[in-house]
Amino acid sequence: EATRSDDAAGSMVQTSLMVQTGLMVQTNLMVQTGLMVQTNLMVQPSLIVQTSLVVQTDLMVQTDLNVQTDLNVQTILMVLTDLMVPTRLMVQPDLMIWPGLMVQTSLSVQTSLMVHTSPVVQTSLMM
Repeated sequence: EATRSDDAAGSMVQTSLMVQTGLMVQTNLMVQTGLMVQTNLMVQPSLIVQTSLVVQTDLMVQTDLNVQTDLNVQTILMVLTDLMVPTRLMVQPDLMIWPGLMVQTSLSVQTSLMVHTSPVVQTSLMM
């Protein structure tokens, strides 16, 4: 009988072959007065063949799916305000002043959205 090879995660093939052969020959010779010869020849052949084949295969598939998502949100709010007051002064017999008011406002909004997604797929095939 063949021994079995067994792995933790593998294939196992078990083969056992048993052959039995038996041959029995029996001879009886009797001699009596009056010459009586009796011969018995008995042949019993027996052939027993047993064959068993066991194939066992374990297939294990492991899949690890790791999804990493980094979300970076940067918001830059810039408010620039320039206030300029020009004044014109004219001197005449009468004093006249013309003030001019100039307001400059600039609004700058910068928003950057960074999404970093890295899928990691690990597949290990064990036979």
